[in-house]
Amino acid sequence: MPKYKQMKKGIIYTGLGILLLFILTNSCVKETYDMDKLSTQASVDIGVSVPVVKGSLTLGNAIESNDTLRFLEDNSITIVFQEDSLFTFDVSEILDIPEQDEQNKSFQLGALELADFSGDGSISLDKISAGFPPALRAVLQALDGTTSPFPEIPPLPGDSITISSFDNFFQVEFGSGTITMTITNNLPVGISLKVVILNTSDNSQIGDTLTFNDIPPGGTANSQIDLTGEIVSNSLTAELVTISSPGSTVPVPVDLTNDNISVSVSTSDLTIVRGLAYLPEQLFLSVADTIQFNLDNDVEITFLELNTANIDYTLESHIAEDVEVVITLPTSLVGTDTTRFTISLGASGTQSGQLSMNNTVNDFSTDPAQPYNSIMFEYGLSVKPSGGGMVYFDLTDSVNLAYKISDIDFSYVEGYFGQHSFDVDEDTIDLELEEIEDHISGTFTFTNPIVNINYSNSVGVPVSFDLNLIGSNGAGETQGLNASTMNIAYPADRDNSPVTSTASFNKDNTDIVELIEMRPNKITYSGGATVNPPGKLGWDNFVTGESSVVAGLEVEIPFEFKANLTLQDTLENPLKLDSLDFNIDIESASLHLKVDNGFPFEVGFKIMLYDSVLNQVLASVNVPALFPAAPVDANGDVTEVISDTTSIVLSGDFLENLETAHKLIVAASLSTSENGTQEVRLLTIYTIDFKLGVSTEGSCEFDFGDSDDE
Repeated sequence: MPKYKQMKKGIIYTGLGILLLFILTNSCVKETYDMDKLSTQASVDIGVSVPVVKGSLTLGNAIESNDTLRFLEDNSITIVFQEDSLFTFDVSEILDIPEQDEQNKSFQLGALELADFSGDGSISLDKISAGFPPALRAVLQALDGTTSPFPEIPPLPGDSITISSFDNFFQVEFGSGTITMTITNNLPVGISLKVVILNTSDNSQIGDTLTFNDIPPGGTANSQIDLTGEIVSNSLTAELVTISSPGSTVPVPVDLTNDNISVSVSTSDLTIVRGLAYLPEQLFLSVADTIQFNLDNDVEITFLELNTANIDYTLESHIAEDVEVVITLPTSLVGTDTTRFTISLGASGTQSGQLSMNNTVNDFSTDPAQPYNSIMFEYGLSVKPSGGGMVYFDLTDSVNLAYKISDIDFSYVEGYFGQHSFDVDEDTIDLELEEIEDHISGTFTFTNPIVNINYSNSVGVPVSFDLNLIGSNGAGETQGLNASTMNIAYPADRDNSPVTSTASFNKDNTDIVELIEMRPNKITYSGGATVNPPGKLGWDNFVTGESSVVAGLEVEIPFEFKANLTLQDTLENPLKLDSLDFNIDIESASLHLKVDNGFPFEVGFKIMLYDSVLNQVLASVNVPALFPAAPVDANGDVTEVISDTTSIVLSGDFLENLETAHKLIVAASLSTSENGTQEVRLLTIYTIDFKLGVSTEGSCEFDFGDSDDE
């Protein structure tokens, strides 16, 4: 936390120097009123009055404005102290999206599609009847080539029909699908059949026995087998378990060679779970998932715009064919396009890489169950045949994906960012006013001091700030500002950012008047800021990658005050004989001051001649009221100039002691109207006109030194 720069000595009490400028100093008086430019030689005759000084002084001409002492448009004067960096914090102290933990996904191959296949075969009547009883076989042989009544055939075993082989697999286990057998009766009589389908390789039966009843001559019949769980080779045999026919009482043409039964098989809706086959190009898995972002401190992100982010991944394939992985983020956009990545992976291999999410816009609020901290991911896995022949596969073959999101740098985020607190380190402002404290007594109260916290806020988050400010003086007294919690205004959206505003601590909401009144020489301050002080009220927080809160301190002390004080100092005596060519023979002298006072305060003074060897006051002059205060209105503004004449008698005793006194003790008193109880306002237009004359009894000649103004 940046520290206050050292406050210049006397910044708070510059006003005291202005108010007493006529009494103690001419440091603020412009050259027109430079006392060094007055003549250093004079002669006063006995009984003669001589005008010595005449002038007019307007406050705005006597002092100059600067960064600290400012003249305002309404002619008022204010002291302003500014510190640009009371506290500051940026988006990194509110929201951090760290590198995410590695995630692991495993995708099993599952059932794959297999292209439909078909085959056919036939068996002649001659081959069918070769296994009949000899008598029946002889009858049929006798009828061959004739048109004759056809004998009845009782249910008898037939023969096997070889079905043409299939070229897209060798042997597989089906996950689903059907095989349809079609029987065409090319015999001259109707038939009924029972048929089984066998794998030629081991004569294992596929499915149940199929029954075909009363197929007329030239007619067809169909029957199906569910292939789920069946193991099938690429060469099948249809075995006629039984064949029967009622025969014909009317003559029919009989041809043992050309009369036949034909068989065809076809498949549909095939999936396979293991085996050796040509795998066609296909999407074998599509999975919808979410990525959960791990964030600290109850942070809930609903929307995220990224400058940069990478998905570091490793893919490991246990599939004996090339694979393509497509990752889609349906709620993420690059420009107007959905964010999508395609990764090609070789058979049974491992591949690592990095996917860029740079410049993506991501909506984290689409999951009704958890509309924050998660983004939709869809994985599509496809087999991409390499053309290398049949491959062995199993539904448990898998593709494993390991990934993590890293190098996250955002440009804009919405959501709820949690409740954070952080401290402003304690520090001390040393006003270095001990020397002034030694010379001031009485009361002096600035009645309208203000502490402003000027800030610029581009963080779209509620922030409160507690300022703990305590002043202390050389007497060991302390006084706190006792400011209430300050709520920092924040922008409603990024199009109206930043918000620039001021929080003011004044006499109505703090003890600032009491703090300034006790004239602190040190101010100790600390504080604390809280982000989202009321907790979660929704998901309306937002920040950009450049968001920050920058707050500066401004102490503003308008010259609105009431005073009743004395300022005392000890000076070397400039009129001592060893430092001045001074011959005096005066019984007494009087100073006559005529003042037209446009200032709202009364001034008096006392001068004591002090011998530091004897440690005693030799003589003194006391003027309790040099001139009275101008009257003021309810606002503390002067309503009229007041005129007054004062005579100050300097006795011969006083003048004689001027020759020997080592020091002058000067005490000036200042009171605002109504004996210091009236609040007044100091304006640059206030003017005082004065005439100073001297009358003497006796004579006096003096020479203060060389003069530049002859």
